[in-house]
Amino acid sequence: MDILSSFNVVYFFYESRFILFIYSLSVIILFIYALHFFIKQLLLFVEKKVNKLSLFSISFLIFLLFFLISPEKGEIWFWVVSTAMYLNSLSIFFILTGLIISKNNKIIHYLLLSICAIYCGGSSEVYAFIFLLIFTSLIIWMIFSKSNLGINFKKQSKNKLGISILLLFSSFLISILALGNKIRASWLPEPSFVNTLYITFKELIKFIILKLPSHNWWILLFFLPFMHIGYISGKNINKLSFAKFQKNFLYSFIILFIILYIFLFPACYLLSEIGPTRSLSFPIFLITLFIAFWSLTAGYYCIKKAYIIRYGNIISLFILIFVFSILIIKQQEIVSNYAKKLDQRTLFLKKLKKTKNKKTIILEALPSSGFLYSAEISNDTSYFGNEHYRLGLFLEFNIKIK
Repeated sequence: MDILSSFNVVYFFYESRFILFIYSLSVIILFIYALHFFIKQLLLFVEKKVNKLSLFSISFLIFLLFFLISPEKGEIWFWVVSTAMYLNSLSIFFILTGLIISKNNKIIHYLLLSICAIYCGGSSEVYAFIFLLIFTSLIIWMIFSKSNLGINFKKQSKNKLGISILLLFSSFLISILALGNKIRASWLPEPSFVNTLYITFKELIKFIILKLPSHNWWILLFFLPFMHIGYISGKNINKLSFAKFQKNFLYSFIILFIILYIFLFPACYLLSEIGPTRSLSFPIFLITLFIAFWSLTAGYYCIKKAYIIRYGNIISLFILIFVFSILIIKQQEIVSNYAKKLDQRTLFLKKLKKTKNKKTIILEALPSSGFLYSAEISNDTSYFGNEHYRLGLFLEFNIKIK
């Protein structure tokens, strides 16, 4: 339902040249708002104070880092179907979790919580399973924790968590039992639990080694801004020794690897390989969150003097703004050229349609689409992309590229 509603809104305004831009911008704004709302509620829950500027800066920097280290950005951030299934689901999950830990118990909050839980359960089966795992972990922590935080969570959030799990699971169950999933399952290889244990490990190593390193230089530019925010928030805090910080960091790195393995397992089990790039937004976000958390923590607990961190932050932000500005200018050129060629192709095929052409048409390949998701077709006329493009233009002839 969520995918259809998103697509129908975009399709209804298809003639507008700005609809995809407006939709994509809305997806980004929703993500930043959801992240801001979740972090704010989390800080209120643990009784930590952060000023509004720092809170917005953290939310925006996390979004920007997440965006920049995302491989195949067009598939994750700018494809309508993909964002409805995965990215928007992630945003709604942040809002849902923020509502659960919030002290506010107004009826409107319960209504919004219910809508969010239903969306999260029905958007993506794999993500819904992950969300259920997270909430199950919260229940276990709530039952066995004897800390003040655990007791407070149990008092103010147990009803909201229970309702969320019930609605999320119901929506997930309806989605998983849908006829389309049965048809899709018949096209996939027979799942094997034992083989998936090895496949998930292999695919996770490939993901870390092959996909992430190309974005490492972006990661380096974000360390100092996060550390500076952490330092400002923790000026009067007793500092930790570097040895203790390093020990905790190494332990958390191992935990991150285990969590990534668990979260990648469902997709690898269903597909016998790692899921498509669009389904990796959650693991990529976890890596982003890991980087942001430990950079903030280093500034909060370890940095004693502001001189180096202050000027390092200014230099990092200057480089980041400069490089990102250049990137936007280049993307404008790349995307404009791509859009121009795609429009020319579409116009050419529409003219051929009027001539009642029946022959297979061989087309020149499109240029790079940059950050956009490419509408390129294949040299195989039966490829689904060719068929969708052909049927979308109501063509009575086959098309392919050289």
